[in-house]
Amino acid sequence: MTLSLMPKSLIALLLCYLAIVSAGLLTKTAVIFCLVLIVLVIAIIGKQKAALLMLRVFTGLQVLAISFLPYAASQANESIFKLLEFNLSISTTTEYTILGVWAVFCAFQVWVTINRTVAKWFENKNTFNVVG
Repeated sequence: MTLSLMPKSLIALLLCYLAIVSAGLLTKTAVIFCLVLIVLVIAIIGKQKAALLMLRVFTGLQVLAISFLPYAASQANESIFKLLEFNLSISTTTEYTILGVWAVFCAFQVWVTINRTVAKWFENKNTFNVVG
């Protein structure tokens, strides 16, 4: 029986997730999101088949959110955004830097989720077939 090692790209992604979780819990912002992210990290470490699907759905939702952000920023003066009290005026260099880092992180997540070695790592090689 050979011990399959976790791919380095997946380890890097898990470390990024843990950094996000620790920052969120220390500042007490988005606590429920942090707890869901901890469950995702535990499921990935446990090589659950559903963890790969959860990782891909999570990445897809983030890509949709970052794709929607320019439209939301251009519609910041409309009534629905005033009703929801969103202030999405992106004007400073710091905000563009945060968006750039988020876009690069999303690209890294997409690369990890479609990587073959990551998908191969989630395959279960143990069978519980008594007959065969």
